[in-house]
Amino acid sequence: AHAQVLGANPLTITLSPQYPAPYQSVTVTPGSTIVNLATASVTISVDGKVIYQGTGSGSASFTAGGPGSTDTVTVSIASAEGNFQSSAVVRASSVALIVEPESTTHPFYAGAPQIAIQGGVRLIAMADLRTSSGGTSLHPKSLVYNWRINDQHLHHDLGIGKS
Repeated sequence: AHAQVLGANPLTITLSPQYPAPYQSVTVTPGSTIVNLATASVTISVDGKVIYQGTGSGSASFTAGGPGSTDTVTVSIASAEGNFQSSAVVRASSVALIVEPESTTHPFYAGAPQIAIQGGVRLIAMADLRTSSGGTSLHPKSLVYNWRINDQHLHHDLGIGKS
């Protein structure tokens, strides 16, 4: 027997990766703890275009849009338990981390300095985040950065514009 909370949607959407980069392949997998997806009719669409139609809890893939663009993923199921629909919005963005060693080299050395054993490094976050309206790039100095090593917050390095 299955219990269902009134008003709750038993259909879930899993996106992999959860936060895609621009033009990255995204896998959409429907799920439910109440509805038997093996016997249900499942339709997965992206921006109104059907990318999967069939039975079962199969997954489908699509390519995320460019920086700042949004893709609306909709999963619909029809089953003996009823008809359900769930949607998710995917906005592709990226953050690159640049690692700079805190070391020096000989002035005539043609290469870049290497990270020394027990040496320090400096990390720089290069974010490419854009608004949903017009895809305008957000200025890096207006973003809030939260730095941590494992679960320890680096309080002196977090805040607005601290990339």
